[in-house]
Amino acid sequence: MLRLARRAVPAGIVLLILQQGAALATTKDVSITNFQFSPTPLAVAQGGSVLWTNNTTGTNHTSSNDTTNPDNTTGLGLWDSGVISPSSTFIFTFTAAGRYTYHCNIHPFMTAMVTVKPNASPSTGSLGTAFKITWATVAATGNFVYDVQKRDPNGTFLDWMTGVTSRRTMFMPTATGTYSFRARLRNSSTGGASEFSPVKSIMVT
Repeated sequence: MLRLARRAVPAGIVLLILQQGAALATTKDVSITNFQFSPTPLAVAQGGSVLWTNNTTGTNHTSSNDTTNPDNTTGLGLWDSGVISPSSTFIFTFTAAGRYTYHCNIHPFMTAMVTVKPNASPSTGSLGTAFKITWATVAATGNFVYDVQKRDPNGTFLDWMTGVTSRRTMFMPTATGTYSFRARLRNSSTGGASEFSPVKSIMVT
């Protein structure tokens, strides 16, 4: 599975689950208040979770990944919380780099974004250094694949690894300068995809 999602349930139950599930990565909170998701945009590490809490009295909401991205390309529709009633929560785990825009199905004017960056280790090195570039915490399964783009020093972003299921690779630079990477999650069956992630850069000296 590429994700972990739980339907909206009372907050106390979810907190108990989270306390018992210590293996879960860092969880960040989003409050649904005054017909807004806050904070947005929200940066989450690969494998990190977002916990939405409906803090609005007397109003139901949802957290629903866009099926149409802001640039009018086809989105993933990766998660849909269903109704989150007042004082209830919904949790979702982000395993792959990308920009994930979402909205409330009940109030479509409520929009927000979660961003997940690729990782690079080390962040600096000399020629001959092998850099580990990681864009997901799990290998892609089913119809899901990853698209990774790379920008060489003084260059532009070009497709580097397209339609791969692996979650990382090793990179050996051939020149000094700054290299940048970005990635997205894509459904090869529907063509839907997240937008490309924020950039992760390495410096080669």
